[in-house]
Amino acid sequence: VEEAGLDYLISSEIIMIQNNKVGFVHQSILDYFISQRMMEKYFDGRDIEDIVGNKDKQTPGKRYQVQMFLQNLLEYDSGDFILAGEKMLMSNNVRYYVKYVFYEILGQILEPDENILQYITDNCENEVYGNYLLNNVIVARKQYVRELRNQGVLEQWYSEPKKKIIVFNLLH
Repeated sequence: VEEAGLDYLISSEIIMIQNNKVGFVHQSILDYFISQRMMEKYFDGRDIEDIVGNKDKQTPGKRYQVQMFLQNLLEYDSGDFILAGEKMLMSNNVRYYVKYVFYEILGQILEPDENILQYITDNCENEVYGNYLLNNVIVARKQYVRELRNQGVLEQWYSEPKKKIIVFNLLH
């Protein structure tokens, strides 16, 4: 960066210089740039473990960066969002609290598209993470309960004595 550009960033209070070290004034600026780098790695075809980073460096700060990455991916293409989320869920090299970001974002979608609705329908009975999806994403979210009703999943569960209570809890 030329000196004029550096002076501009300092005067705009985006960066600061102390003891010949440059840092961002606010962590969210750095987080944004890191999440953008994650997007670049994703579209370069890198593995999700490479994008998220080593397990020992998956800190709460890294979790927030992964959240920004997944939200950006969702805005770009819900199919890519689902693919990245599934790879995280199936990876042994991604910590649980980082994986959970995928569920959090799914639970925040107010108007899910066909890809998201299909994912919910296809995976609500998944043996590995279906219960997490049900308890952390579907419960109390009418957009997903409505889809399960429309697809006949609730009717199927209602006819099974062990799953009947799930239907009542979802409709509640």
